[in-house]
Order: sequence, then C-alpha cells, then structure tokens
Amino acid sequence: MLQAARQGGAGVLGTLLRHWQQHTPREVILCKCGRSMSSRGRRSKRLLTTLGRVLFARSVYKCPPCSQGRFPDDERLDIVQTSYSPGVRRLMARAGSQSQFAQAAEDLRCYAGLTVEAREIERVAEEVGGQVEQ
Repeated sequence: MLQAARQGGAGVLGTLLRHWQQHTPREVILCKCGRSMSSRGRRSKRLLTTLGRVLFARSVYKCPPCSQGRFPDDERLDIVQTSYSPGVRRLMARAGSQSQFAQAAEDLRCYAGLTVEAREIERVAEEVGGQVEQ
C-alpha cells in the first residue's frame, strides 16, 4: 500500500511540476556576462524525490556570445547539478551523519523506501557538511 501511495504521489508531483512550468511567468534570463540568454529547448532529468522518481523536462538557456548555459527551473527548485530533491538530500545527509554510509543507505531503503548508493550518501553528506561549516 505504501509503495502504491508513493507511486501515486510521484505521478501527482510530476503533473504539478509540469503545471508549474506552464504557468510560471516568462522572464528574461540573463547570463553571468550580463547578456540575454535564448531558449534552446527542453532537457529531461530524472529526479529522486521522497515520493519516488519523477521525470522533469526543463528549459535550457544558452548565451550566444559566451556559450554559458543555465537551467532556471533547476535553480528555482534547488536541484542544480543533482538528481536528488532537497528533501532527499536532507534525508541522505542526516542518515549519513548518524551511521556508516552503507548503513545509511539501508536505513533510507527501510524507512523511506529510497534506493540510494552509499557513495552518493557520502557525497551529499560531505557537501551539506561543507555548507554547514560555511
């Protein structure tokens, strides 16, 4: 039952993300160099959330003069250069700080139904720990 509820929740979350993207006001996306960036279509990303995996198609923007790229939706959702939602990253960091990383991976599987590699928990826990130190 719990697994079915999570799958249903992940489906609803995917629908909400698509709706959010369609109704987000369009804005001019600026590059770090200060120039306007242009849309280059959408790229899919698989995101692990506390409800399960969600496919997320987000817009990519490129700066013609300097070739820098950005994913503004990733920035808004705090998922830049990661495939884990903020909630999953918090769980990974907490589990990783309480025990060995292999045990933390097992705990996440048992308690939250999330399958995450021990090395990924270590990487996220170290990243979050570095942010806490700063």
